[in-house]
Amino acid sequence: MNDDRDAWNIGANIAVSAFNVGAAYKKDNNGLEDDGDTTTWVAGIDYTTGPYKLGASYMNRDDEDGLIAGTEDMDTDRWSGGVTYTYGPGMTFRGSVHMINHEVDDAEFDSTSVLLGTQINF
Repeated sequence: MNDDRDAWNIGANIAVSAFNVGAAYKKDNNGLEDDGDTTTWVAGIDYTTGPYKLGASYMNRDDEDGLIAGTEDMDTDRWSGGVTYTYGPGMTFRGSVHMINHEVDDAEFDSTSVLLGTQINF
């Protein structure tokens, strides 16, 4: 049954020297009256040394009953790690790896992705 959509989040970031640590929490009823809430939290850290920035993060998302038609709960975990290298003014090379695990009812699905690229700002 439909209801007014109610969503909120909170986040924080702390930077100390070359380190950044951050976390966020989000709750969303998706406009559904009873079940169907989505709860997400994420935490990450990065470290900068010279032209390199190394980072890692973890995310957990829970979708309650009724949000995805024909399923009960879905639980998603994502682990990410990456590096950025600055090779000139406004130019960076980037690489990251992401591992995702979905648990839907009694089934489990895993995936891994790799991203490589460059960014040029002018």
